[in-house]
Amino acid sequence: MIPFIKITENDLNRLKSFFPEEAHKRVEKAVKRYCSGGRSEISMAIVENTIVLRQEIEDMYVYSMPKGTGNIRIICLQMMEGANLMGYDWMVAGVSENQKSIMKNALPNHFKFISEEKYSYLDIVRFCKIIDNEPTIIAKPTTAYKESIFFNNEKMVPAV
Repeated sequence: MIPFIKITENDLNRLKSFFPEEAHKRVEKAVKRYCSGGRSEISMAIVENTIVLRQEIEDMYVYSMPKGTGNIRIICLQMMEGANLMGYDWMVAGVSENQKSIMKNALPNHFKFISEEKYSYLDIVRFCKIIDNEPTIIAKPTTAYKESIFFNNEKMVPAV
């Protein structure tokens, strides 16, 4: 399971290191808006030289699209495993059109892609929108994927 920690303003430089220079001001803005004064609902983890953000909402984890040089397949499987071990639903916010094809190639038939409109109230969706500065969508697990988890629930390991 990926170890997540709450984001604070002290993490700013670490966060910026995963984004191109032109995004640094947007990263600062997002951190100041959503992570200042200890009110953050957003956590981060660094795995395989890749950063993943997460917001926990009731019995759901909302992850950000991983950013970095790590293996997207392995990282997504670890994200799924963490949610499944908790018995949580999960989804990935901040997925651009280019990243959609990366996710489809890494884990075929695992995701359906939907508009972020229904989830626009979530801090992590707003956080990602500020940083990415481009239209993004949500990736949710497909029904077939959820059923594969159900049938393999003794180990809670995704059937891949």
